[in-house]
Amino acid sequence: MLLGLSPEGRHYYPAFPYLNYKDMQEGDLADLFAYLQSLPPSGQEVVENQLVAPFSFRPAMAVWKLLYLEPPGSVSERGAYLTEVLGHCDVCHTIRNFLGAPVDGQHLSGVGEEASINAGTPNVTPHEEGLLRWSEAALKRYLVSAVRPDGQVSGGQMAEVIRGVTSRLTTEDRAAMVAYLRNLPAQPTP
Repeated sequence: MLLGLSPEGRHYYPAFPYLNYKDMQEGDLADLFAYLQSLPPSGQEVVENQLVAPFSFRPAMAVWKLLYLEPPGSVSERGAYLTEVLGHCDVCHTIRNFLGAPVDGQHLSGVGEEASINAGTPNVTPHEEGLLRWSEAALKRYLVSAVRPDGQVSGGQMAEVIRGVTSRLTTEDRAAMVAYLRNLPAQPTP
């Protein structure tokens, strides 16, 4: 979960959010592991890797990690920890390069419609194309209800995140996430 390695030592692809989990606090990591172990097996057949060469060559992930996996760090600010580590919001809200790594300078700036992965995911920086037009109260409400300031309701993966995660956070934790997002550097949507 921290190094992107299976128990057998095989490299995981970065679709598994170890880029974020590497900074998880030990107690939270133990709790997450205990929760995952408590779940019944899915019964779903494991599908073999469908990637094309050279991406299908799993040992190449070692080189990818040398390029993109930073050493574990410590994220002490609560809003940053919830957003960047536990929430791993950048997985959907940051555009990726052709190798699947986050593009420098585009952190949480959304993903344009022309992208092949996460196309149309919104900018969540305090830019005019992002959250600048949202009030603090509207953003806090959104993280509970999925209702945007324009009255539209978010669906898909974000609705699942809100229903299963952010709506269950404490008021203080949601406020910490909102404060963190509102204080990011404003970035235009790519």
